[in-house]
This record gives sequence, structure tokens and C-alpha cells, in this order.
Amino acid sequence: MMVLSNMKVTALAAALAAVGAVTNSTECSPFVPIMATAAGLTAVLLLAFKVQSEPGARQLTPEKRRATGRSIAVGMALSCLPLASFLYAQYRNEPAANDLSRFSGSDVIFFATASPDDLSRASRDLVLNCDSLMFPRTQKLTGKTLLVLPQNSNTIRKLCSQVDGQQPLLRLRIQGRVYMPRKNVAAWDYDKRKRLLMQGIFSICNVDSRSPDNGVTLLPSRTAVHDGDLDGQYNSAMTAARELMVSTHRRFLPTQLADLLSSMVLGNRAIALPADITHKFRDVGLSHILAASGFNLTIVTVMSYALCRLLTPSVVACNTFCFLSILAFVSLAGPSPSVNRAALMCSTVLLAKSGQRRCNVLAALAVSFLLTLVFDPLCTNDLGLQLSYAATLGIVLGSKALTSHIYAGKTKWKQSLADAVSVVLIAQFSVMPIQLFYFWRAGTMFIPANLLVTPLITPLTMLGFASSTLALMHIPQTQLQAGISLIIAFADAIAFIPLTAMMLLVNALGSVNGANFSIGPPSPLSVNCYYACFLGLLIALRFKSRITLAKTAFTCTLVALLWRPNAPLVTIASVHGHTIVINNQRQAIDLNAAQNAPPSKLAERFAAYSGANFAPESFNTGSLRSGIAFVQSQKWLLLLVSSPASIAHRGNAMEILCTARKLQCNRIILIARLDRLPTTDFLPPSEYKPVVQTENEQPKFVELKNMGALQFVRR
Repeated sequence: MMVLSNMKVTALAAALAAVGAVTNSTECSPFVPIMATAAGLTAVLLLAFKVQSEPGARQLTPEKRRATGRSIAVGMALSCLPLASFLYAQYRNEPAANDLSRFSGSDVIFFATASPDDLSRASRDLVLNCDSLMFPRTQKLTGKTLLVLPQNSNTIRKLCSQVDGQQPLLRLRIQGRVYMPRKNVAAWDYDKRKRLLMQGIFSICNVDSRSPDNGVTLLPSRTAVHDGDLDGQYNSAMTAARELMVSTHRRFLPTQLADLLSSMVLGNRAIALPADITHKFRDVGLSHILAASGFNLTIVTVMSYALCRLLTPSVVACNTFCFLSILAFVSLAGPSPSVNRAALMCSTVLLAKSGQRRCNVLAALAVSFLLTLVFDPLCTNDLGLQLSYAATLGIVLGSKALTSHIYAGKTKWKQSLADAVSVVLIAQFSVMPIQLFYFWRAGTMFIPANLLVTPLITPLTMLGFASSTLALMHIPQTQLQAGISLIIAFADAIAFIPLTAMMLLVNALGSVNGANFSIGPPSPLSVNCYYACFLGLLIALRFKSRITLAKTAFTCTLVALLWRPNAPLVTIASVHGHTIVINNQRQAIDLNAAQNAPPSKLAERFAAYSGANFAPESFNTGSLRSGIAFVQSQKWLLLLVSSPASIAHRGNAMEILCTARKLQCNRIILIARLDRLPTTDFLPPSEYKPVVQTENEQPKFVELKNMGALQFVRR
């Protein structure tokens, strides 16, 4: 009760828990949580000594002394949270004795179970709950594994056609080879091991495509049905409800707008939007609209409370109805971190209101964070949780203070505009380092996009949730059911106009040159300094003290967060079989991509990490008669030499000179293996001369070993 009622103690607990969570997510050494725990204990003891030494402390009543003792005990217990969280993470990151990962590198045959919902959503990867091992020996298995199917395999489609709709769980026989995900991956590559550890998965199984049924056989479900009957039926019911909502909206709206409305109401678990739409919303800073967020749940809670108040004046009845609405929304939208945060915060506020007590918003946020960590101390690795709590904390601490700083007048529309701008700025500044750390990209259209689209979100969410709720109602009487369908059609018809306007705005803002650009990852030091100065700015705005100094420090750290050193003259990288070339203007091209084809995800990820954007129109590519591939950009000609014979011929040298003249290149760069580099007199010295490469002019090689460069400049 002390943690729930004392906002300062609650905030302290959440801060200490966050320290432990950060140590888990960054996989730091045990020194950090040990020092954090020691610092917390020292601070509590010093504070207790200070309280006891104050004048009048000896005249305290026994009740107040006991209360002080309880506060000290709670503070000492909370100080141990970082170390406890770290120790739990170490325990959780170790597989069990009978986990499938113990057979890494071996061919296995085992039985496992899977959810029909997971199977229907799978493309190549499928999470399995291991049951028992048959080969190389017979034993019981526990834990999970990630099943990887061959590319372009129709195994998933065949299994889906064999599934009975009444089966809550599927029992599968798997034949394949087990291996462990790589521990050390490139900084720009996907860290599959870390992502799997968050789900409690320690192994990956590649199926044996040479075996019957491509290594996956669907078996009659026996014990699987009894083991997970209730949970399976519940998941099946929620899936059916989501599909019914989506199909109902598709009856009365175009498919694209219907899916957009469903995603706004229930998030991406209800419907997966096409990748191009998702990227457009992400590029303009509106990706939070497509995910089930706390804003959606807040609207649902307010609607439920207002409707219930029309029927009864009882606060307890209204709060109970709101609890049921929250439970229904979480069940349909899925327990994502942002939804869980909003649900816990709303529940805390409703509990306080039912007990005729006021609840501090910051305390409610801290309590929800603590409860989330209690159920899963490793959940802070989830990006959605980090973004949700960072944005909410920033808005709670600084939105009102920034609003009063922007505009202190009494004109209502100016006050509303200042309030909207402050919320957008605070939310964006709160999550910017996290977005740069994970996505290496920054946007410039988030202010106009949010200001123009935010007024449409509330009515759309209300209309979408009301019509989606009516879609779940099934009345035997034909006339009543027809009336419900007419109401749904009318609500969707009203939603058609704002949905169309939203898509037009997103397309227009997304087409602006420089709306979203790659910048590369920030340094950890710049992130820490940024958040320290950002917190100082919020405190200065709140207490209206030293605002100019705080703004100056924050601006400097913002520049440091976005600043990057000059790029090399040219960067050549080999990324999973793709050759990427990047110039010093941070423009990139994939030499292995087909003409007018978008780059692969891995190539795009590497370019974003390097702070580059794909711009193939800025390059000229081709090959000489000898087979030497060339790339031209910004007055330099890059030659990728594959064999010594092709470059040593005199005729090839003249062809290179003619190509350089035609493309008006002032610099020629030859890239080859160190043992295949030609001599410096390869080109006639009358027009181009070899140069000593400085550090800024040296090409940068990524994932290319034993490669060298030879450069010539025009005289």
C-alpha cells in the first residue's frame, strides 16, 4: 500500500527497476547492477540517518516511528531490484536440461505442438512447443524452438488445408537439424538470438526437405487437446471475433480503408497492412496510429464510462463496466506492451476512484511499469514497451509545462494549438534516441502529420470501435439484424471521408523530399547526455527556473545526437551476397538488385546503419568489354577488378581511360584483392597520376577481406 499511495516511493521503485531492466537489455557486466544496488542501499541509509538526526526526531510518536521504519525497509528492498532483475535474467537466459538446444548440431526427430493461429500467420518461421524426442534418443522435451521451413515451400499451405477448425492445438512430427542462433553478429544485422531469447527460445530447427512431407507431418491431436483446451478455445474465439470485425468493415468500405480502420481500432494483430502503407505511416511519424496503443484504450474506457453513466449513477457499476471493456479490448487487440501499460494505468485510476481516492498519473505509470516487470522482468527488451513508456513519461512530465511556455494567453484556439504542438514535440523528443538506436532513421514531417491527422483519430476510433462491437452481435431476428447491419454501414460511410483524407495526407507528406532519411546509430554517450539534458529541460519548464540554460544544453545534446562524422569517399560492402556501394553524400546502390527493383531488406538495413539512402539514379553502372564492373558517381570511377589478367592488358587500360573521359571523372579507383592489384604505372601518366591515399580518401571495406585500392587523379 505504501508503494501505491506514495508517489515518490513509487517513482523510485520504477526508476530502480528500470536500471535493472537496462542491464538486462544491454547484456552488460554484473558490475553495473551491483553498483546500482549498492548506491541505492547507501542512499537509503544516508537518508535514514539524516531523518533520525534531525531536531525533534526523538519526540516522534511510536506510530510515526514505525511508519518511518517501514519506509526505510521498503526503500532498502526496492534498492535490490536492479540486482534481482539481473540475476533473474541470467537464470532465464539459460536453457533447461531437456531443452532441444542440447542437441545442437544433430539431426533430430521430435514431436511438438503449435497453435492454429500461429500456423495461419506463419510464412517460413513457426514457434513450436516441444513435447518429446524420438531420435537420436527417446526423452521428454520442454521449452520452445523456432521451426524454419525451406524458402518458397508450400508446407504451411498444406498443413492449413489439413487443420480441423475445432482443434485448439496441433500436434506435429518434425524431422530436421537443430542449431543455435549466432551470438556475435554484425552491428547492422538482425540479432535473431536476442529476439528469440525474449520469447524463451534457445534453438532453431531447419526441417529436412528431403524427408516425406518436407519434414513436417500433422498428427491426430490427442493430449494436446486436453492440455490446452481452455486456452486454445479462448484464442480461437478471439481470432474468430477479429476476423468477423475485419470482414464486416470490408463489406462496407474499400479493402484498403477497411483494413486501415481495423488496424486503428485493434492494432496490427487484427489485420496486417501492406508493407508500403506501413512504411508511409512510419516515414511521416504516424506508425503509432496503426498499432493498438494506450490512446485507443483510453478512448474505449471514456466511451464505456460515459455510456454507463447514462444508465446508472453508480460509480462502482460504471467502473466495473469499464473494467470489462478494458478486458475485452486487451483480449481482442492482444497484450502488447502499449496496451498493457494503458490497461494497468486505467485500472489503477479506476481502483483509486472506486475507493474515493485521487491517483497521481505518474504514480499510476510507475505502478504499471512495476507490475509489468514483476510478471516478466525481461520485457524491457521489447521495443514497443520502451517507446510506449518513454512517450507517456515525457508527456506526463512536460506537456503542460511546455504548453504554458509556448502560449500563456487565454485564446482558446491558440491554447488548443499550443497544447497539441507540445504533446507532439514532447512525445517525439522522448522517443527520438530510441528510434535512432533501433531504426537509424529520422523524420521531419512528424509535427504537421500529427497536427493534421490527430483530430481525425478520436472520431475514427469511436466510430470503428462502435461498429466493430455491433459486428459481433448476432440476433436471430432478421429485421433486427438488418437494422444492425444498416447502422454499421452508416458508421463506416461516415468514416470513409476522414479515412480518405488521412491517406491523402500521409501520401502527400510522405512524398516530400527529405521526409525520412537514414542517419545511422547514435553513440551511447550522446544518448545518455541527451536524456539527462532533456530531463533537465522538463524540470526547468515545470519550475520556470533557468529555462534558457536548459534549452541551450538540450539543443547542444540534440545536435550531438544527430551529428555524424564525414562519410568516406566510397564504401564497398558485401551484405549477404549483395554488393553495396555508398558515396560520401550517403547515397547507396545495390549492384546485385534488378533494374527499378527495391533493395532487399538486409541491404536497406545496412544502408540505414551506414546513414545512407538508396538512390540508384545518382550512379552509373556497367561493365567493360573485359568484364570489369564499374560504378560512377560524383566525378569518380570505381572499378571492381575480379582477375589480374583482365586488368593487365594494355587495351583494357585504354578502355578505362576512354570510360573515365566519357563520364568526366576526375578520379579512378581500382578495387581488387591485395595480390591482384596492378602496379602504379598501370595507366599512362600523361593524363592520370597515382596518388597517396589519405585517411579521408581511402575506400572503406565492409565484410570484404584482403581487399585493397589503387587511386589515380586527373592531372
